[in-house]
Amino acid sequence: MGYKGEGTNPLGTDAFIAMITEEDKEFLRDKVREIIEHLAASLDPRKDIKTFTHKLNAKIISVSVDGGNQPLFADMPAIGMELLRVSSSSNELKKVPEDVYYIVRYRNLMPVLDEDETELNARVEAELQAFFSHDVIKRFSVLTGITQSDLGFSYKKNPRTFIGMVRDVAEWAYIVGLVEDYHDLFEVIIVKDGRLEQHGVNYSFLDKLESYFEAKQANVIGVLKRTVLLSGGNGISPLVIAEWVSRLDEEFYFRVPTPLMKYVYKNERQWNPEEMTTEGKPMKTFVFGHRYVGRYFARVFDPLDSVFAMDIPHYFEGDETKIRDIIGSIIHNRSLLFGGSFAPSVEAHAKASVSGDVRRLVEDYLRQESQNKWLQKWI
Repeated sequence: MGYKGEGTNPLGTDAFIAMITEEDKEFLRDKVREIIEHLAASLDPRKDIKTFTHKLNAKIISVSVDGGNQPLFADMPAIGMELLRVSSSSNELKKVPEDVYYIVRYRNLMPVLDEDETELNARVEAELQAFFSHDVIKRFSVLTGITQSDLGFSYKKNPRTFIGMVRDVAEWAYIVGLVEDYHDLFEVIIVKDGRLEQHGVNYSFLDKLESYFEAKQANVIGVLKRTVLLSGGNGISPLVIAEWVSRLDEEFYFRVPTPLMKYVYKNERQWNPEEMTTEGKPMKTFVFGHRYVGRYFARVFDPLDSVFAMDIPHYFEGDETKIRDIIGSIIHNRSLLFGGSFAPSVEAHAKASVSGDVRRLVEDYLRQESQNKWLQKWI
């Protein structure tokens, strides 16, 4: 990338065109179509794409977390703090649990002067213990059996990794609390903003978490705002999906077939909750949901308009009525905003959002309370 305002060289086009080979042209002309046709054949739209005869209007609670990527005093990370908030929203429930707040302090995650590694590790562990002493996290630990040892050691890599771990665990803890409080009272679907997955932890973390949800038969699903399947990270998958749905003027859903998932995600542990070893034994994976695609609205201008992706827990696999009712409830809560989005997730994210104004107000408070003239003048 050049400097701001720097000119570019308009010459040299002929030299680049001369390097384009017949193989390049053949790939664009023939091979791309061959790839699309091969992948498109993995699903029969007449049989595998499901439409709705009714919708279950279950109560839905959507969960979102924000913060963790814009610290207080961003130009001075050594004194910075990360503000995190977990929130939920529901159209059917008049009252949802209160937001949960966390602060992670960079000063406990970074070395100070000539401090040795042992001292730094002790402060990192102390920061993690403080997090696990929060009432919401303590309850999560009791219900799932997940402890600090299940996190592994990746959170020690750097402050960003530590903060990402806290953010993820806080969101799961909030979701588990919702399952515990609402699951036995009425039909409720808890929507996570994102995939049903967790990376950067010991496999025991996901085993315990999944076991808790499966024992409860919890309706916990993930709705994805962005996914390579639909955004075109490889350029092919949106064309394949558009090929399937282009002739449908109905609300629909389907499970993404294995060939397309394998094409998009090279590592099966990234997407297959039931991957098996060559000996036929279950393999440890990072996910516990199967990927589905649906469309919120029947009539659209473009085949991929209002098409969304979601993860459904694998313990519902084979129960078509359950899956249909869950997805039907999601479609029932559609929104005309943001290209046909999922309304409760939009509202939950708005509640969780840690805006720049919030950070500035907290920074101003710290400047005033510190009575540090240097801090007030330069930061």
